[in-house]
Amino acid sequence: MMIKNKTNTPTGIMASYGSGKFLAEFFIGAFGALVFKFYETEIGLSAGLSAVAIILYSIWNAINDPLIGYLTSKPTPFSGKLGRRFPWIFIGSILWGFSFVLIFAVPKSLNADTVFINLLVDAR
Repeated sequence: MMIKNKTNTPTGIMASYGSGKFLAEFFIGAFGALVFKFYETEIGLSAGLSAVAIILYSIWNAINDPLIGYLTSKPTPFSGKLGRRFPWIFIGSILWGFSFVLIFAVPKSLNADTVFINLLVDAR
């Protein structure tokens, strides 16, 4: 059974949704694949502390995501032209990229507690 596009949405708009999700999944996949190996082999943080930091981040994320969704659903001055969440997505993308770089910009000379806190804060 073939599903038809009843709204005649332009292909470019449909592709933009897919490309945005691709970028998000790329960063999430890179984070998941590299962060444990990097912190264990390069920085020297134990696997247990790395896991605790990621678990605490995940708990915070479960609280933070609905809260941010609620706060960003309110109209902004740019809502009419660009969409309700576009300004937040744009600002968040810049901050997300910067935070992603900070996760892997850890000096090797830090002690384990400082590295743990750095991973916990930067993973947000």
